[in-house]
Amino acid sequence: MILKEVDRKELEDRVVTFEYESDYYFDIKVSRESNGWKIYLELKRFEETFRKVHMEKLVDNYKEDTLIYVAEVDGKEAGIIQFGGIHDGSVRIWDLYVWKGFKRMGIGTALMKKAEEIARSQGARRLILETQTSNYAAIKFYESCGFQLCGFDLSSYSNSDVEKHEVRLEMDKKLR
Repeated sequence: MILKEVDRKELEDRVVTFEYESDYYFDIKVSRESNGWKIYLELKRFEETFRKVHMEKLVDNYKEDTLIYVAEVDGKEAGIIQFGGIHDGSVRIWDLYVWKGFKRMGIGTALMKKAEEIARSQGARRLILETQTSNYAAIKFYESCGFQLCGFDLSSYSNSDVEKHEVRLEMDKKLR
């Protein structure tokens, strides 16, 4: 496997398909108590396998000051990571994709290690990323890389994220 940096300009028109399947999700309950808030995430099984397919531009204006690395296996693109933009000591991982046929080969781990290495060299205090309560495999992967839950947004994608079991989760990994 080879990891190489790619110039953002080369990928300006690139559209990527973000897709996953999940049998599990984290059901989130938030309630106001007399002395504070009660927040609970419980692992549950979907009645039917959840499938998500979403297309988006890889390079976009809101992803400022990012680096993009591609993983190649036998000359074929196997995965990609986009990260950067230190804000308050945090480096955001905007995108991490491993293409079908290349999963479970260590490509995601290698791309995450590259992002961590560069973030550390830039003096960042943490890496941060977003996933969804419905993306159980991604949550488990990020946990295996040392990430932990650090926040959530109950209506990031729509006003029915909780009901759809697609609540935005923020996860981070402390670097120092």
